[in-house]
Amino acid sequence: MLDDLAQTVQHWGFRGGIHFSGGEPLVRSDIFELIGYSRDLNLELRMLSNGTLINPQNARKLKESGLKIVQVSIDGTRDTHDYLRNRRDAYDLAMRGIRNLRDADIEPTAATTLTKTNFSQIEEIVELVFLAGARRIGFSQLVPEGSGKDLEMLSAEELYDSFLKLHSLREKYHGKIDILSSESLWCLFDEENEYTRRAKEEGILAGGCGIAMFGLSVLSDGTAYPCRRLPIDIGNIKEGIQAIFIKNKVLNQFRDINNYKCKGCEKVTICRGCRAVAYAVTGNAFAKDPQCFKHIIDDKNGQTTID
Repeated sequence: MLDDLAQTVQHWGFRGGIHFSGGEPLVRSDIFELIGYSRDLNLELRMLSNGTLINPQNARKLKESGLKIVQVSIDGTRDTHDYLRNRRDAYDLAMRGIRNLRDADIEPTAATTLTKTNFSQIEEIVELVFLAGARRIGFSQLVPEGSGKDLEMLSAEELYDSFLKLHSLREKYHGKIDILSSESLWCLFDEENEYTRRAKEEGILAGGCGIAMFGLSVLSDGTAYPCRRLPIDIGNIKEGIQAIFIKNKVLNQFRDINNYKCKGCEKVTICRGCRAVAYAVTGNAFAKDPQCFKHIIDDKNGQTTID
C-alpha cells in the first residue's frame, strides 16, 4: 500500500502523506519500521495517538524513524479525561507523552473531541496542553458511533457557542498556541470571496469536508473507508488507491452536490458539514449535519436559511 501511495501521488504530481492512527498505533511492533519506510518514500508523516505509550524511549525512536508531528488526544481536565477514557491514569500519561515528544524535538499537537462533558472546559484544555508543550490544538465534533456512541454530542447552539469561544481564545493565546479551524463548519463564519463565489457558481467542491477530495482511511485488514470516522466500506486497498479514489461509486456520489440534503445552501461547496456525524445520527451520509449552526448565524444577520 505504501508503495502504491507513493507511486500514485507521484503520477498525480503532488506529495502524499500518511497518518498512522488506530486504536493506538504504538501497539504495533513494526510501527517504527513502517514510519521509516514511509519516510524513505518521501511521504509526509503524522501519527494520531492517545499518548499513553509515548515514553522517552518511544519518543526518541519516533524521531529517529522520521516522524515530525504527533497528535495526542486530550479530552478534558484530569478527571474528565480519565472518565472519558475509562482509565485512571490516562490524563497523566497523555500529558507525559506530550512532554516527551517536545523533549525529543517532535512537534506535539493536541486534539479534543467536543462533548457535553467537556465543552465547558475549553479554555482550561488550551492552557493545560500549552503548559505541557503543545503549540497547536484542534477541537472536533463528536461522531456518536463506535467508542463515542454512548457520549452526548453538543447541540448546534452549543457547538456555535464553542466555536465563538475558540475564536476569542485565538486572540488571547496568539503567539503561544495555534487553535486550529479544521472542522468543515468553521467555514460558516467566513466571508464570501472570489474563490468561493466561483465554486458556488460552478457547483464544484472547493473545501470543507475532505471526503472524496483529500484521502482515504485504511483499516488493518485493508478495508477502505471514505474517512476514518465514516464506517462505509468502499473496497479493499488491494484494488489500488487510484482505482478506489477515482472509480468508486460511493466516493463519486460524495462529489455530486445534488446528492446532499443541504444542496440549496450557498455554503455547500466549501462546507458539506461533517458527513460522519450525519451518518452516525441519521443513517444517511448525505443528510444535513445535525450540528450545523448556519440558521443561528442567519438569524443574527436577519437572513433566511435555505437547506
